[in-house]
Amino acid sequence: MSNWFKVAIEQKYITSFEYDSFQNWEEIGRGGSGTIYSAYSRDIEKTIALKSLYYEDNISLNGFIKEIKNITRVAHHDNIVRFFGITQDPKTEAYYMVLQFANNGDLRSYLRYHFSELDWPTKIGMAKEISSGVNCLHNANIVHRDLHDRNILVHDGRLMITDFGLSKSLDNNTKSIGITLQVINGKRETPVNGTPVDFMNIYCDSWNGDPNLRPSIAEIRDKLNYIRMVPVYHSKKDINIGSLFLINYLD
Repeated sequence: MSNWFKVAIEQKYITSFEYDSFQNWEEIGRGGSGTIYSAYSRDIEKTIALKSLYYEDNISLNGFIKEIKNITRVAHHDNIVRFFGITQDPKTEAYYMVLQFANNGDLRSYLRYHFSELDWPTKIGMAKEISSGVNCLHNANIVHRDLHDRNILVHDGRLMITDFGLSKSLDNNTKSIGITLQVINGKRETPVNGTPVDFMNIYCDSWNGDPNLRPSIAEIRDKLNYIRMVPVYHSKKDINIGSLFLINYLD
């Protein structure tokens, strides 16, 4: 265990919960770095989420600790999932992050069942919440690096960013090669009919081939406050597939 992690627990900078204080465990998801469970916490007196860690060596454990360091710097924001603390299974010695439970699941599932109900003011409001959360990360010198609709949760209609396992400092110039190559090759999404032109202009500016011409996340957040609902985009082709917001370009 790293000295930072040990001191953080001993000094109660990170709350450590008794493992047996969680009841009614249920697996609700799996990811590249761990399994997510829901459980009732007797201490918090509500259903929470527990994120386990797949680790076999100190390298993976250090990644878990890094994720905790990142989330504790931004968990005060309404559009970042809340971090309550950690717990440890006394038998396996596996650690779990204790997190806020999102009662509407992830954004992908939410859109699958509710997209037809969402009007444009609601969609733009969701985009503002995502951009506000990303802006909080950037202000803390953190880049998420894995921001997509499975890593955005919905709780009572509010969007919250989660999963900081791949997050890095903005000082680190590591890029996502797969996204990068597609952008270099000119791949872009086709605008969807009925999209407010102001909104379309924001995401078109965000995927500009010249990074110096792209707006910052703070500029995007501010522009979203002044979106006009008309005029809207119309094309000669009937496009049926489109995204709520080009999340990858925000990060």
